[in-house]
Amino acid sequence: MLPSQSVPHREGPPVAASVDSTGCCGVEDLLSGIRELVQRSDRVLLVDARTAPPVRIRVAKVVDRMCRLALRRTRVAAPDSRTVLVVKSMGVHALTAVAPLGVSAVLLHAEATHAADVVATVAAGAHRLPSGLRDEVLEVSRRSHPLGRPRALMSPHEADILRLVAQGGTAADVARAGYATERGALTMLSRLATRLGVESRAGLVSYAYRHHLV
Repeated sequence: MLPSQSVPHREGPPVAASVDSTGCCGVEDLLSGIRELVQRSDRVLLVDARTAPPVRIRVAKVVDRMCRLALRRTRVAAPDSRTVLVVKSMGVHALTAVAPLGVSAVLLHAEATHAADVVATVAAGAHRLPSGLRDEVLEVSRRSHPLGRPRALMSPHEADILRLVAQGGTAADVARAGYATERGALTMLSRLATRLGVESRAGLVSYAYRHHLV
């Protein structure tokens, strides 16, 4: 259970919010702790997730396919809602995958005691990222390929492997070319597919051609 947190008094009615998870294991205690913190706050009114409130707190272990699908369903069902995503870790690649799905703020598990403050911030129309992630976003934005462009989502090494696969190469071909072992190539392609929001090798090939990587 998370420790309690004193929250500054907020004038006016509390912001309506719901707390939910992506259904993955390993977040039950964190989920319960956040619910308790929000219920104790005078800044946030906890409501049923099915009512599609303005702000949703979604708790996940990692940004994986299940997490993205849950965010996408919420986006379709309640396009005007905003989401505070609570995850164990978050990088620029994962952020670019979830930002279009209504995520307005990211909280790390270790920061979960700030949930009520962040909900109020998001309800006011602002955004919030962990400081380390903000710095990473700024660093990527300074590079030649801005955040959101295809090559910002992968390393040059990954781009080389994707290019080879898009040209018909197999994991064995990747290994023979010296980029990785067969198992390493399969693992890298799986992670890259998750990051790019595609679900198959065909999706990776299509992505490579759409973005002129080959």
